[in-house]
Amino acid sequence: MELSVKMRLIRKKEGMNQTLFGNSLGLEQGSYAGIENGRTKNLSKSVLILLKLIYKINPEWIETDSDDISDMYIEEKNKDLVCEHQSKYIKCEGCIERERKIKELEEIINAINKLTTKKQN
Repeated sequence: MELSVKMRLIRKKEGMNQTLFGNSLGLEQGSYAGIENGRTKNLSKSVLILLKLIYKINPEWIETDSDDISDMYIEEKNKDLVCEHQSKYIKCEGCIERERKIKELEEIINAINKLTTKKQN
């Protein structure tokens, strides 16, 4: 299975659009779209780490041609982080925690990007 198919599968399982899913991995929508369109053939280490930390995706599954979806997750996915809401206005504890973790990761990515930009200048 190609990287583009795997990433689309993960995103769809998470119920996210390209913008939201890409942002959770520190990518802009256009960069993420390049992955799903097959223009990007390999993921950076930081994206692989975020897939593992946030979505419990097995990096080895991503980096191989394996079609075996049972190898997708590094462990049974935390069911508390995945919920079907009766109302879009009510957030469960799992979603609140997930949003907090995503915000923390975004702050880390922004700090890394700032340091990288300063070193380039």
